[in-house]
Amino acid sequence: TSSCIVFLANLCFSFRGLHQKLFRSTFPVTIVDDLNLQYRMQQIGCLLLSIPAVLGTSSLLSRALQYFSMERVTIRLLLRYLMLCLVNGVAFASYNLSSTTILTRISVVHHAALNCIRRVFAIVVTSIVFGLQITFLQIGGITVSV
Repeated sequence: TSSCIVFLANLCFSFRGLHQKLFRSTFPVTIVDDLNLQYRMQQIGCLLLSIPAVLGTSSLLSRALQYFSMERVTIRLLLRYLMLCLVNGVAFASYNLSSTTILTRISVVHHAALNCIRRVFAIVVTSIVFGLQITFLQIGGITVSV
């Protein structure tokens, strides 16, 4: 099941790139700039994801609210979590905006190739940052991801 979700996510990401190129060939940049285009794509994505996300995690959300209401969570831990969420959101938005900007300047095929290199770079860098050893099986997985 998780493999299907990952496959569908990557397929949708590719379709986003193709749709963006089609949109740019129809409407020039002067009508909708990259920032507004990215904002609208994220807005639609949030709207489409919100209902399944709430339905799929409703029991988890209720347990988290009970845990928080019992005051087991300190303010420091809550602020740390919120800061990580903020950093993650800014990083994700920056990545998508740069991807949108780059896609307006290069072909979809080149964008896909750069995205594969980015994926390998992300795997290797996070392994180094978190001090994880890369096994031969993981090297095979990294090779397959290219």
